[in-house]
Amino acid sequence: MLARLGLQSRDVESDSGFVTALFGFLSQSQAPYEQFFFDWRGGALSAEAGGGQFVSRILC
Repeated sequence: MLARLGLQSRDVESDSGFVTALFGFLSQSQAPYEQFFFDWRGGALSAEAGGGQFVSRILC
């Protein structure tokens, strides 16, 4: 999951919590998985470059 987002692992506990929270968000928001991964690959760098527009609309 982290590799698909272009993120580095921190530790097993943090990584597991992130993945659990991510799937919870995707389930509740009904965001299309492929669009989410496209928008957010690279994490904060993607957001700074204008990515994440779909998810930003959901969160606001």
